[in-house]
Amino acid sequence: MKVTTLLCWDGPEGLHAPDHKDLYTVNNLCRHPDTVERLAADSDRLVLALHHGDYELAPVQTGARAVGIDPLGVEILEMSLDEDDEWLQVALAGAEARAGAFGGSQPEHARPSFPKRLSRRSLLTTPKPEYEAVPMVDHGVCAADDGCHACADVCPQDAYSWSEGRIRFDKDVCLPCGRCLTTCPTGAIDNPAVTPQAIEAQITALVEASARPLGIAFVCKRRTERVSAQDWYEVEVPCTAMVPGTWILATLLRGAAAATSLPCSAAGCSLEQDAATIDAVEFARSILEGLQLDTRQIPEAPTAISWQPLEPVEITDAFGLDGPPKVVAALADLSGTTLLVSHPGSPIGDIAIDAASCTLCTMCSETCPTGALEGTSHDDRVVLSFDPNLCTACAQCVPTCPERARGAIKLTHMVDVDALATGRRTVNEGTTLMCESCGGTIAPSPMMDRIGSLLGEEHAATTAILTRRCMDCRGMG
Repeated sequence: MKVTTLLCWDGPEGLHAPDHKDLYTVNNLCRHPDTVERLAADSDRLVLALHHGDYELAPVQTGARAVGIDPLGVEILEMSLDEDDEWLQVALAGAEARAGAFGGSQPEHARPSFPKRLSRRSLLTTPKPEYEAVPMVDHGVCAADDGCHACADVCPQDAYSWSEGRIRFDKDVCLPCGRCLTTCPTGAIDNPAVTPQAIEAQITALVEASARPLGIAFVCKRRTERVSAQDWYEVEVPCTAMVPGTWILATLLRGAAAATSLPCSAAGCSLEQDAATIDAVEFARSILEGLQLDTRQIPEAPTAISWQPLEPVEITDAFGLDGPPKVVAALADLSGTTLLVSHPGSPIGDIAIDAASCTLCTMCSETCPTGALEGTSHDDRVVLSFDPNLCTACAQCVPTCPERARGAIKLTHMVDVDALATGRRTVNEGTTLMCESCGGTIAPSPMMDRIGSLLGEEHAATTAILTRRCMDCRGMG
């Protein structure tokens, strides 16, 4: 995998940068993106360091495509005219790592549009379309056929809809914010421009390249200004509403001295998803506070860093689907403290079942897309169990419960370190009525008790038949 970096500057064109064999400084690159075709012809991935507001994306993507580079994988590092050399070296290391982790895209991921900004020179020519990366649903992994519609619940643009056990996605309506990516409980939705692997690669490279403790801020791609605080670096995402609090915590465990996620509205984003970003930051801070760790590590906005980072911890797939419980458990081990935190920003959930109301119909487990809730039958008993390590707090189980109005099931956005360590536990169990005629299963006893209470005393004879014989044997003498 060869990653080539082209840096726009005011010196001689094509100068090969010392100590960086695949970095070239190019005079006036922002206004002459055709240089891409000449200097990146043998590259697999491309990083461009360009000046904010001084370049057009469409010609850059055209040049990349001409040499066989996926245009959606071109990593652009926006910089100012008087950039600090040390900042630039660290930021470039992060951008190159992220570009190297790009896994490629499918045609369905690309959406063409006319450029939002044009130079005066381009006004004299026919504008070329630029391409934006949008999500794609893998229906082979999607749990819509079990009733899951978590993506449709969270999408601010109503780009997703659930119909007859299938999720439908309208990419023309989508204004990519990424919330569907981190909300989908099965990982069925992906956007090649923002994958857990690429995010982790960029953060790791930033930390390793910096000689001083650094801060990392997740920022919206629609921002109008760059973070200017000293020793702070950006990790761009479609919208910071997609960033769970455990990503912020995982960034600290990767060795950053500070990490945060900045609300988008202040950065010029029109999606109005600040509440999700604020919840994620507050959740992450509550975890540090509960573990008696320094909450200054997660400031609301970038600030001067006067403390040392946590001891780095290696976690497999820390930013992926299974990452949240691993990240919290690693922090608990690091602090030597147990933890119980309830917060609406938690990407981990916990289920409580009211045995007096639950009929053990197990419809909740049949809908649960991750297997966190599981219903099993053993001889004449039915057991409903729950594993918080698998729960993404998607809440798809709650509306399917026939007895939810009676409080049979409750989901809480909560982190319980002891419960995570325990793993799967029984949340309700009961006997199963067996047919007196054939010995087959009738139904769980709590379900038949509920039916009897609904029918009342006047239908006691009918209830007796229902509880003694299965459906196949009820018509027999």
